[in-house]
Parts: sequence; structure tokens; C-alpha cells
Amino acid sequence: MSQAMVIALIVGSTGGIFLLDCLTPIGMILGVLYGCPVYLSGWLPERRSTLITAWISTALTIASYFVSPPGGLFYISVGNRTIAIASIWLTAWLTLMHKRARTVILAQQRELEEANANLERRVIERTEELRLTTAEKERFAGELRIASEIQRSILPRTFPPFPERDDFEIYAETLPAREMGGDFYDFFLIDAERLGFVIADVSGKGVPAAIFMAVTRSLLKATALTAIPPGDCLRHVNDLLCQDNASAMFITVFYGILHTRTGEVVYGSAGHYLPFLLRDVSGIESLRSTGGMALGVLDTARFETRSTLLRKGDTLFLYTDGITEAIDRDERMFAEGRLRAFLDRTNGWSPSAMIQGLVSEVRKFSGDVPQYDDITALALRYRGRP
Repeated sequence: MSQAMVIALIVGSTGGIFLLDCLTPIGMILGVLYGCPVYLSGWLPERRSTLITAWISTALTIASYFVSPPGGLFYISVGNRTIAIASIWLTAWLTLMHKRARTVILAQQRELEEANANLERRVIERTEELRLTTAEKERFAGELRIASEIQRSILPRTFPPFPERDDFEIYAETLPAREMGGDFYDFFLIDAERLGFVIADVSGKGVPAAIFMAVTRSLLKATALTAIPPGDCLRHVNDLLCQDNASAMFITVFYGILHTRTGEVVYGSAGHYLPFLLRDVSGIESLRSTGGMALGVLDTARFETRSTLLRKGDTLFLYTDGITEAIDRDERMFAEGRLRAFLDRTNGWSPSAMIQGLVSEVRKFSGDVPQYDDITALALRYRGRP
């Protein structure tokens, strides 16, 4: 039942009681005097006006006892007026409670509307931010794809690279763990009888490692083409990298030169894994260490040059730690033991078959475990002079 219906019922009941009590013209007038203040006390908008009207109604009701004529049809004047006074204050109380509740409800509605407006504004702002962020990510992803293609394009990808040469065979692959990697390989003819070959691994991953890799590759190749010994080449590149290396990155490198006429390999290492030498007849050997730390760490570092001799059919296998440190779902590493076992089984294979088989073996070992590090390998087989 609404408040208006309650007030109307109270007013009507009060007026009816007075009419029954005083069926005289004066009684009717007093009934109106009783009823109007009750009605007004329920609908005046201000709290003060409501209370004042209620007090006036109460005073009139009490005073009417002394001025209303007796002898009405149902003369129950004291009870009548008690009900009237109670109805007046009940109506005033209901009115004030209603106004207070309405004020609270209106305040809550305003807060809700403001909250909805703020929420809508924030949704619009976040939607616009998301749109801009998505567009920026798409732009960055596009640029990253282009940069990745550029990075891959600077590495030799045409095999066989020297189809006119039959005194050696070379093949290499790199599989970055992200869009851009920090590993690289390279090979180039220094002159008609000397082939330079490199494998390297930059600390870290992603774009910073890729930039550092590109800088190192350019410096190393430019220096190597001057035909200086590998140890001197690494020392010179290290000096250049240490001059401007605010990011404190470093790179491990193995650089060798194959004398295609004699089969001699001179090499130097800057903290990189030493290659495996797969003898055509006597199994797997490891090259002698040259010492030397990674490039970019210490500008006073020195690097040695050592040599070994390849016989016809021998293969040098170079790799990065992305192969030996690949893990399976049980977090077991591929490790050097599995690598040596694979190389022992595939000794005599062509460089391309050997590396492609190894990549397949590592992926099979890792299963559905995401690739954690770049995988790079290079194989050089010496065929000798005809």
C-alpha cells in the first residue's frame, strides 16, 4: 500500500469519526479543520512545515473538545480526539520517513548514475587505449617481422654456397627461440684458398641480442677479411665492442680458417664451445682449447690461435648451447652425451643431412616443451683437392 493511500485512509477515517461525532454544521466545519491539517502535514515538502502543521492540528484537535457541541450521534469526544491526534502524528511521521527515505534513494540514484557515467567513460577510455595499444602492437609486430627477415637475410642461406668448389662442403642452420635471435653463423672466402667460418652466441634474447649480434657479425667479418689470424681478429673485435658497450652484453665466438689446399684449420675461441672433429676413420675428437673469454667483457683480454689438420672426409661440427641445453617435459637436458651419440651415428653423413637430422632429434626430444634458447649449428666437411 502506498503512502498516499495510507494518508487518505487516515484522513478519511478521522473525518468520518468527527462527522459521526458532531452531525452539526459546526461539527462539520471542525471536521474540515481537523482533516485539512492532517492532509497538509502529509504533503507539505519541508520538514519544518510538516512539524508546524502537525502541532497546529494537535492544538485544534484539543481545543475542539471545548467548543464542539455535545449531543452528536456518537459522542465519544475524548477517544475521537485521541485518534485524531494519533493520526496527525502518524501521518507526519510517515511523511518524514518517506521524505528521508526518498532523499536517501535519490542520493543513491545520483551516485549510481554518476558511477554508471564514470564507468561508461572509463570503458570508452579503456576501449580507446586498447585500440591504440593493439594498433601499436600490430605495428611493432610488423616491424619485428621485417627486422627478423632482415636479420635472417644477412646470414648465408643459399646452399651449396659455393657450387663451383668441390674441395669442401658446408651447411648451417639457426632456429631463434623468439622472432629475433642472438645466435649467428657465417662463412666467407677470404681468398681462393682460405675459407673463414664463424659461430657465435649473444647473451640474452630478443631485440637487444639481435642488435648486438648484427654489430658483432659486421665487425668480425670486416676484420676477418683482412686475413689476420683468428686470435688477433677476436682481440680486435673485442677492443671495439668494449669501447661502446653500455648495456654490458657479451658474446661467445668461435672463428676458424680452413686452408682448402692443405686441410689445415687455424682457429680461436672467445669463450665458446669447442667444435667436435669427426674423423672419417677414428671417431670423434675435441679440438684443443685456446682459452679466452667472451667478447665485450674485458678490453685487456687476449686470445690465442691454434691449429689442427683435417684429412679428406673429416668434418668439423660447431654448435651453440641451445642444442645441449634443450629440455624435455621432465626437465632433462639433451646434454653433450646425446649430441656425441648422435654425431657418432651420423659420422660420414653430408653436413646438411647431419644438421637437419640433429634438429629433428632435438625437437623430438623436447616434444611440446617450448624452445627456450636459440639453436644454431654449422658443419664443415673437408673433401680435399681432387
